[in-house]
Amino acid sequence: MKSKLNYHGRIVSNTIIYTAFLIIVFQLSFAQKIKFYADKKAIQYGDSVKISWNIAKIKKKTEILLSERNKSNIIATNLGQNGEFIFAPTVNTIYILQKKNENRKETRSIRINVHKPVIKLFVVKDSINEGEIATVEWFTSFAKYVYLNINNDSLPPSGRYNFRCDSTLNIELRAVNNHGYETSMKKTIVAKPSEYLKADTILCRGQSTLLSWSFPCSKEVILRNTVEKISSKGEIKIQPQHNTRYIFEKYDEFGNCSEKNIYIRVLPPGTFNLSAPEEIYIGEKVDISWTFKYNDTVSIVNLKKHVPATGRIIIEPINDTVLIFAFKYNNEILKIAKNIKIVEKQLVTDIRSVKMLLNGEKISFEIFGVDRSKYPDSVKLYVMASDSKGHFLKDVANMKEYNGNKYIRQIIEQYEGQKYPVKDYTIREISSENDSYNISFVLDYSGSMYGDINFLEKACTGIINKKYPNDAFSVVKFDRKIVPVCPLIKSKELLIENFNKFKYSEFGGSTALYAGVCKGLDLLNDSTLGNKTSNKLLVSFTDGYENASGYFSGLMPCTANELVNIARKTGSRVNFISYRGGTNKKMLDFLSWLTDGKHCNIRKQDQVSKVFDEINLINHHYYEITYKPIAGDGLREVSLVYNDNSGNEVSTFRNIQIGENYDAEKFDYETNTSTPKMAQINDTIKSVVKGNVFTTPQIVALFDFNKSEIQPEYGDNIKKIAVILKNNPLYKIVILGHTDLSGSQKHCMNLSEHRAEAVAKILSRYGIPENRYKCLGLGRNVPVWDVELNDEMSHENRRVEIVMVK
Repeated sequence: MKSKLNYHGRIVSNTIIYTAFLIIVFQLSFAQKIKFYADKKAIQYGDSVKISWNIAKIKKKTEILLSERNKSNIIATNLGQNGEFIFAPTVNTIYILQKKNENRKETRSIRINVHKPVIKLFVVKDSINEGEIATVEWFTSFAKYVYLNINNDSLPPSGRYNFRCDSTLNIELRAVNNHGYETSMKKTIVAKPSEYLKADTILCRGQSTLLSWSFPCSKEVILRNTVEKISSKGEIKIQPQHNTRYIFEKYDEFGNCSEKNIYIRVLPPGTFNLSAPEEIYIGEKVDISWTFKYNDTVSIVNLKKHVPATGRIIIEPINDTVLIFAFKYNNEILKIAKNIKIVEKQLVTDIRSVKMLLNGEKISFEIFGVDRSKYPDSVKLYVMASDSKGHFLKDVANMKEYNGNKYIRQIIEQYEGQKYPVKDYTIREISSENDSYNISFVLDYSGSMYGDINFLEKACTGIINKKYPNDAFSVVKFDRKIVPVCPLIKSKELLIENFNKFKYSEFGGSTALYAGVCKGLDLLNDSTLGNKTSNKLLVSFTDGYENASGYFSGLMPCTANELVNIARKTGSRVNFISYRGGTNKKMLDFLSWLTDGKHCNIRKQDQVSKVFDEINLINHHYYEITYKPIAGDGLREVSLVYNDNSGNEVSTFRNIQIGENYDAEKFDYETNTSTPKMAQINDTIKSVVKGNVFTTPQIVALFDFNKSEIQPEYGDNIKKIAVILKNNPLYKIVILGHTDLSGSQKHCMNLSEHRAEAVAKILSRYGIPENRYKCLGLGRNVPVWDVELNDEMSHENRRVEIVMVK
């Protein structure tokens, strides 16, 4: 019986196993018959997804349908054996593929999750004292960037922002995804009135200061020094002749009195003189000069510097700054604080007469261009005068005083460490909308412009529509390719038509800035087109570092020196507009000096159109100051000293290059900070190969996530490198591999080495011997982007670069 049971048990067991095997085989064969898949299972709101299918066999009278479960509707019928659809669902959606005939129905389904931007954290204090620094903190998901209505610039998806709160504010946070879809939250911060009493507390006899106060909780305020009732908030200019204590009596609503006082010490005349503006615009430099009598040296405490008792420094602060000078007087250490406030300059988009300025309403001047064509007999400065509201100020040249112009006080040249005040100069206002210009626009369409390209294109079509009738425009778009969009044309319609032919989808690579500008200069100086004029201007807009022009070596002008040489020989001024903080600002300053143009840095999207409008306006409305310069080649500084209409004399200055002794490429390499650790990398490069590095890092290839294979699209770059090396036997290269910020340090170092070696292997196939190149893996240590806000930034970090050495 036992054996029988075992026998039947084995039969039953074998039957179960066989049946299970048949079910699995059937399921596998079924899976093989119908393949239904999507290129991604989760998307952001506004993205599209590709749904594909492939059915191995279809019998006669079989119908293929595609439906959507959410809406219970059939999308398509009578589909073929294979195919694909592209959808842009706005909610989580299940797509169903059905194969059915008379006897059977088979289905497959795919769920696509759609993510909208979500604000998970939005924190700000409910209240704060007036004038104090407030902090907004946020955290979002599925957002490319966020906007704060108090900033108007794109900010990271997660972060914090500090600002001075001077009044009650309604703060709105908007989280925006790649396609412009947004969600928002609002909060209110109440600014409680704060009490203060401020003035310079050390003066020399004859100097004045502004005494300001605010006592918001006081019903009545009396300044005891004058026994006068005054308002609870205000300011007065004072000039005490001796040490003075200013006492304020404050009375509340019940008549109770309290006091607040400030003591101002008055030193003998000439004990010190400290000159610096109280306010400057973002990106401007501050010229600070001082003289301290009875001292050999003084200390700038917060800079930790000892300086001569008479001196001058130029700084470029990025935030509100206080400089504290410490000096000796009668064996006592005294300290003087100089506050410098950073304010946002309004770009010039309209015109107003200087005669309309109110007392105390500030005026500023800027030297935006130079004409050296008549050197050594004369030099012309092109100057813009503006107010704080974005108006070009006309009629300045006609504002006379007994000792000259009311506003423009002096021109000073500084050459080889010596100052040379200009004795004679003329000021002429130019205002002519009939003058003709040839203007070439060279526009950065690289990958990092992804989120901002719409603002740039809107600005360009805007300036085309607003252009003056006699001006002719040409356009170049570039990434690692150089695309001449149109030659010099006057017709607005033709310009718009040509501009719209080349879309951003055709670009998105690295940044061949110098080659792009050289091509723009070529179009600008085409004598067969445009105007017969000496008014030639190139405007280059970029948000990144030069990293791809080297591939045009031998094919066209593409270096910094070649750019400058062409501009100077043809009399073409070059203006650079840098966008945000990812550019080599020092190099763009230097190039603008060498090419007699201007460099302007903007940081907000709403400034893109305005900066183009300003260029358009000041080409036809400006001041021309002509003077005889001192003789001598090299870089010199010219300063324009002016009265800012608030009682201060302020300087604006720029550099001018006389003669052809310059090396822009050396300057480019030495000032390159395209990554925070570039200086260290430069030292590392020098340690692995002998010679002089003469290029900034040039991008060879970008990589897929966690991959080291070279994509076919980058093969041409490597071939060009091989050609350059073969044509220049003394050149060597260092191949630099990088990763994005994901993964461990060890993994990233190994991956970056593999990427560099992948480029080296292809070079060896082209016959380049190993002694001509060195590979260096840098892992995640030298990113282009310190914070990867989107896939494009991560992709730009996953790269191989080369630098050339000779």
